[in-house]
Amino acid sequence: DEASVIFESERTSNSEEIINKINRLHTIASTNMWAGLSSAVSVLSRSYHPDYSNVILLFSDGEVNLGEYTATHDIIDRVKEYVVRE
Repeated sequence: DEASVIFESERTSNSEEIINKINRLHTIASTNMWAGLSSAVSVLSRSYHPDYSNVILLFSDGEVNLGEYTATHDIIDRVKEYVVRE
């Protein structure tokens, strides 16, 4: 039921480090898309800086099958609420 943050928000130009972390990703039994997105928004909101590119990279197999929200439209609606609120 939880998500993993593999790269905390920080300013970097070390693309090799980023690529290495991405290459070390592996799948687990299920996908809780909402846990991943809400974790990412939390990290982003703690480190937001108006002069930088503030982005979320979310990697998934695309099969949402666990968590509070499993329907795509519900996840999109919740993300929109975060965007409007921030």
